[in-house]
Amino acid sequence: MKIKIKKTSAFISIFLSTWLIYNSVHALYNGTNASGHKLSDLMIALQIISLIIFVFLWLVSILKITDTNAVVEFDEEGIKFRPDRIQKAHVNWNDVVRIDYSELRKRKIIVPILKFPEDIIVQQTSFFGRSIMKSNYKRMGSPIVIRMEHYSTDFDEVKNYLDSKNLRTIDTVAQS
Repeated sequence: MKIKIKKTSAFISIFLSTWLIYNSVHALYNGTNASGHKLSDLMIALQIISLIIFVFLWLVSILKITDTNAVVEFDEEGIKFRPDRIQKAHVNWNDVVRIDYSELRKRKIIVPILKFPEDIIVQQTSFFGRSIMKSNYKRMGSPIVIRMEHYSTDFDEVKNYLDSKNLRTIDTVAQS
């Protein structure tokens, strides 16, 4: 079962970043802010920095829309992650103790509880990736937390697939 990113947030990001790029370019071109006051040197520098950030956001959003690859994949061997999401790209079912289903602020999440979670945290090469995994481990009991609102695949479909794997599960999501 392959799970892909939802395109909705990317479209919203493209719209917002395009609008912000336009406003930054407009302010820089005219040399004035929205109320007609002349921009100071500091404001010009901030407009240039924001323009760079918004162009970067726009490019990332375009890449998300054109990306057709799965971000997370559940197969017969285990859970596979895209290498840009997590450094250890594969977790075998043998390394999974159980699967927890939970709800955090009305958002459904899947938490694979691992035998050796510290091993995955240590394998992360980026400080940012390690920090997120440590935080996930402290809060959820696993460095890997799959937040389903980011993905196009239905939570119940993924849950049924994982339940068919006969792993021990803990379901704290309220059934409707």
